[in-house]
Amino acid sequence: MKNWLYNIFAIDKHSVIQAATFNHCSALCPSKTGVILAWYAGSGECRDDQSVYITYLSHGKSLPPLRIGDKTGNPIVWRENNQLWLLWSKFEDDGPMLHPAHRWRHCSLWIQQIKHTRNMELLGKPIQLSKSSNHLLARTNPLIIPKLVLLPLYDEVAQQCVIYKGSNGSFDEIARYGNTTIQPAIWWENNKLHSLARNFKNDIRRSIYHYSNDLGHSWQYGGPSQLWNINNSLAITKWDNQHIVLWNDIDDIRRKNMSIGILKLNWADNARIVPHAHVIKNLNKDHGSYPNLCVDNTGSLHFAYTGPHNQIEYYVWNRKTFRALCE
Repeated sequence: MKNWLYNIFAIDKHSVIQAATFNHCSALCPSKTGVILAWYAGSGECRDDQSVYITYLSHGKSLPPLRIGDKTGNPIVWRENNQLWLLWSKFEDDGPMLHPAHRWRHCSLWIQQIKHTRNMELLGKPIQLSKSSNHLLARTNPLIIPKLVLLPLYDEVAQQCVIYKGSNGSFDEIARYGNTTIQPAIWWENNKLHSLARNFKNDIRRSIYHYSNDLGHSWQYGGPSQLWNINNSLAITKWDNQHIVLWNDIDDIRRKNMSIGILKLNWADNARIVPHAHVIKNLNKDHGSYPNLCVDNTGSLHFAYTGPHNQIEYYVWNRKTFRALCE
């Protein structure tokens, strides 16, 4: 990590986290006066030296990244009752693979508590959340509600969204939904759960909407949204009583036009809810993939995605910056 990361909290800051080979699939979570940043890197995607890294960024300092280990990827971080948790996948290579990317089909899932003082630390032993035979992966942030965490996962082989529910490191599967949909982003609004999922290998070129009236135990199909979503995940977080979305706002498989906007739930003529987004800013008209975002304890919005040269593009906005862009 470079010294300029010490200034990453400057308002309206745009930083680039560059590696010798690649950085990918960043994840963010607020902690104390800063943010936990997780990602994976290596000599190339799906190679044995691919590893998850985690660091802590705050005003005036960044901690040396902690490497989790070979064959790990797709990290997610969250805070529950002032405890920090890390989720990651690990290549087990115990199934058929015709292409290096098929290693993602045969991953185990693990979670472990983390902490940061002078360095990043792993606490206790890792807990296995899922075996490779379940083909589960994670990409989007958990939803934290009182005394409960909902983990949005997906089955890479069955191409279904999967919801795990639990707390304090103990989780159980409660639902599966969708058809050719993966990488769901979930949020709570108007007394129900909502989900927008990546549309995977389907002629419908929009993100697919589902909703739940029973805290995620069952899901109803809501149809295509108005958000383009062909070959990428999207990210959603709540900020000042509105939901912010980060996604590729373009009908293009090449993951162009990464954009940030305000997510809205509109009613169609047939009384069906149709999510759409009001674009605030187009961030990168070239490549942008696998976004993530969070709000820190001071109310600033942090968001990141993989840029066109396999680097992490990192932004920090405050409310004043955002309001100016909305005008």
